[in-house]
Amino acid sequence: MQDFDFGSAEGVQTVTVYSPMLIWGLIVAAIVAYAGLVALSSWWGWRQAQGFEGQGFRLRDFPPAIRLVTAIIFVGFFVVQVVAVIGVYIQTRIIHESTHAYFQYVSWPRMVSLGHVHLFGFFLIYGFYGSLLAMTDMRLKAKCVFISMMLWAGVFDLVAWMGIKKFSAQFEWLASFTGSAIGVSMLVVIFVVGRTLFGFDRKTLLT
Repeated sequence: MQDFDFGSAEGVQTVTVYSPMLIWGLIVAAIVAYAGLVALSSWWGWRQAQGFEGQGFRLRDFPPAIRLVTAIIFVGFFVVQVVAVIGVYIQTRIIHESTHAYFQYVSWPRMVSLGHVHLFGFFLIYGFYGSLLAMTDMRLKAKCVFISMMLWAGVFDLVAWMGIKKFSAQFEWLASFTGSAIGVSMLVVIFVVGRTLFGFDRKTLLT
């Protein structure tokens, strides 16, 4: 780790350069921690559900009015995500030249504020999606895995942000990993919940 000082008329700025081994070690550690939490949460959810299969609410049995409300919120949250992706692209590719440049522009107090908003919105939206997935006829173990993948990804997405700002642009690899996990989970949610919610097929799915 080396420190370089660059003088300017406004004062001296210090840029800390971390070794690539440290950077990649932290990234791998974060990915392993994410995978471990997904596995642990999935196992715990599966264990808790033993003996309760077939019980509880089922999305396909919702009254028509509740299905309508649920369907509109389901689509609305998807639109929110599309708008968010567009906003990220504008900030990191048009206004700023990269994700790293954007986070260097944002102050740490602002980062904390963004992190709070990110986690709140993330768990609200994906918690809703996960709840809908939990009420489908998808196989229990698969539901536990995809729900855990969705929810823990938000936390490690924030870890990636902090890593990009504090350590290196290489933490974008962690952000890409969590983004891929969210993308895969969302494809499953759209397929399974969409077929159940909109009544395309009421047969038992993926059992």
